[in-house]
Amino acid sequence: MQYRNTKQKNIILQAIECAGHINAEQLIEALKDSNVSVATIYRNLNILLQENRIKKIFDGDDVLYETIKNDHYHFKCSICNNVY
Repeated sequence: MQYRNTKQKNIILQAIECAGHINAEQLIEALKDSNVSVATIYRNLNILLQENRIKKIFDGDDVLYETIKNDHYHFKCSICNNVY
């Protein structure tokens, strides 16, 4: 299915790209001043996944999102718990 390219979707995609790896709650916090609703964020995350513009990374019980890049590995720092 073809989806429209909306201003909100571009804002969400740009936020994910800038963050590198981000979960939904962090994304909502990052976009709280951008006038994008929580429902719009979740809906567009699903659309971006279907369009293969972002992918999910499973980190234990957490789900992180990142933009599609060349295949690469991830690791989690045992000191700061960041995913790289």
